[in-house]
Amino acid sequence: DNLFVFSLIFDYFKTPIFAQGRVLAWGLFAAVVLRATFILAGLAVVERFKIVLLPCAVLLLYSAYGILQEDDDDEDLSDNAIVKLVNRYLPSTDKYDSDRFFTSVDGALLATPLLVALVCIELSDVVFAVDSVP
Repeated sequence: DNLFVFSLIFDYFKTPIFAQGRVLAWGLFAAVVLRATFILAGLAVVERFKIVLLPCAVLLLYSAYGILQEDDDDEDLSDNAIVKLVNRYLPSTDKYDSDRFFTSVDGALLATPLLVALVCIELSDVVFAVDSVP
């Protein structure tokens, strides 16, 4: 599931092939750390409060229903909440600067699309980590 999202994000941001490895390395590392953190935290919460399993089950059923109701059309990430959030709060440029996450434009330090793609991938990792809890 993560690789599919990574592919969508790379396509949307037109991430050059040579720069994708850097984002994938950070994305893989974060996915492992986030899932382990959420699983351990979720285990601790579930052991103390068994009733938490009910909202988790409802969330998973709601997610499954949403997936079943989706059209098979290509995903347009410009409408994605994560992409909108990142674009709103992270000053960035539209131009890549090799495989750098930041670049200087007119004396201002701006994020490159590579960092924006990485942040989108990390935020999607959080979403995927949440479904690891139940």
